[in-house]
Amino acid sequence: MAVALFDVDDTIVDGACAIIYAKYLYKKKALNLSFLVKVHLYLLYYMLLARLNRLNIKKIEEKWFKELSSKISVDEALHLGRQCFEEEIKPKIYREVLPIIKKHAERGDRIVLISNSPKFLIEQLANHLNIKEFYGTDFVCENNRFKSIKQPYCFGEGKAKIIKKSSLDLKNSYAYSDSIHDLPLLEMIKYPNVVNPDRRLRNIALKREWPIHNFR
Repeated sequence: MAVALFDVDDTIVDGACAIIYAKYLYKKKALNLSFLVKVHLYLLYYMLLARLNRLNIKKIEEKWFKELSSKISVDEALHLGRQCFEEEIKPKIYREVLPIIKKHAERGDRIVLISNSPKFLIEQLANHLNIKEFYGTDFVCENNRFKSIKQPYCFGEGKAKIIKKSSLDLKNSYAYSDSIHDLPLLEMIKYPNVVNPDRRLRNIALKREWPIHNFR
């Protein structure tokens, strides 16, 4: 059975689910404005580090995770996550990606979502798209509080490690992603596809003649 792996942020959804969720938490007064502003200021800094190949996403996520976990319980986070998906994330699903997912489903391919965004948000998307298998950033919880991020971390090389440990047969596999950070995953796949690619990934896709999809 062929496998079709789909990244989520900027591949299926217009935007990063984690950022959409952070804004939603502010809208619902679960986070204050100063915290949200701090997130956006640091995001600009992290984008600069990424361009300089000095970005340590795991340390960044752990820093913000520790701060966020002190402000919101697991139950509240999951409840607001379900609301956020319905109100903010679902309307941002690219229409153009739906026929591609449908094509793989009709062929009987094993469809898998894999994303750096929180697993509890990816689960909502998977249920909506009738996809049974999904991976995302997952958490260790205790006493209704988030304690730590489960490993391997679902980003970059971590995604490739997760797929290698799975029971997926990649002989005739497909993958769809927008980010250069997913290059290790794309290089494992027989038929890599790039969607709304960043500049570095677009250049690699052009050199290697990988299909490029632009959804807007």
